[in-house]
Amino acid sequence: MSTRELIAKILEEHRARKTLSDVIGGTDAAGIVLREAGLLQPFYSPEVAQIEEGAIENAPGGGVFSAGHFQSGRGVGYNTKLIKKEQVPKTYQDLLDPKWKGKMAIVGDWGGVVWIGALLSAYGEEFVKKIANQDFIIHMASARALNDMIISGEYAFSPTISDSHVAASRQKGAPLDWIPLEPVACNLGQILLHRDSSHPHAAMLYIDFDLSREGGEIYKAEGYNSPRKDVANLRTYKQYFGFASSQEVKRVSDIFDKLFLKK
Repeated sequence: MSTRELIAKILEEHRARKTLSDVIGGTDAAGIVLREAGLLQPFYSPEVAQIEEGAIENAPGGGVFSAGHFQSGRGVGYNTKLIKKEQVPKTYQDLLDPKWKGKMAIVGDWGGVVWIGALLSAYGEEFVKKIANQDFIIHMASARALNDMIISGEYAFSPTISDSHVAASRQKGAPLDWIPLEPVACNLGQILLHRDSSHPHAAMLYIDFDLSREGGEIYKAEGYNSPRKDVANLRTYKQYFGFASSQEVKRVSDIFDKLFLKK
């Protein structure tokens, strides 16, 4: 389920007064929208002390609205049988090379919005307009689905591929590798407690485990980086963690829709 679908589902359940979730696993955007809608319950876990500050959303009265439990970065995932490492774009500016026009695919779901958010933050809207003129092929699919298209040879590379998906695919023998374009648009997986949880105590037991070092090592084994301070990360790069408010989410979404989806 995409971030947009998750948010819509929870808001719809709230309007119908039929809460079906206790713990919510979502991106930073889900955390922002649901917090501003008043649907999150602040919580305290002793494990939060080990989570990096940038991966925590503190609640005004104490506790946190959300805490990061895993993270992945979107960069250039490429098929090693179709393109050599030295030929792969190493910077966002490299994506402007005329030889790539009309040949690159990106995800059109939430991952594409966050990717454009990183570009806007680092280089501004005029640069994003130049990127849009490269006539990207938009796939309204998940990054994992596009990752599989790279493996099958449908495309040589895409700049919106998750490093965690590449790591998992490489373990299975796929001809795939990954290069970061900095700042890397990071997908911060966050854990949230629904305000109307029917089983808050059981929910907190799960949250405590999910945020624990053991939980962090499980995510790491799946190819993710961990926001925990005591779990060594698989990859390091300059990171862009996304949005601070629903207004910013809407602004970047509108720019993405206008430049990439409604051309």
